[in-house]
Amino acid sequence: MLRKAGNVTILGKPRALYTDQARENSVQGVVTLRVSLLKDGTVGSVTVLNGLPDGLTQQAVDGAKKIKFIPATVDGVPVSKVVTVEYGFNIY
Repeated sequence: MLRKAGNVTILGKPRALYTDQARENSVQGVVTLRVSLLKDGTVGSVTVLNGLPDGLTQQAVDGAKKIKFIPATVDGVPVSKVVTVEYGFNIY
């Protein structure tokens, strides 16, 4: 998977797994996160903008922390970038 987000190239965004409790409670929806993609190629802070119950928010945060990307650049120099990432949870 290769996707541009601003000037950042997202190489891989791990799936967030459904928890048993969320499945039992039929929880569905979207977790929205603000993720700092640092100029050294690592993921920095992850802030929850919109969460879901029963462990789904934590599953999304855990997935976001494993995002693989090529940092944004300005005039050929790597820079940090903040992006919005969504994880959708649908039972069907």
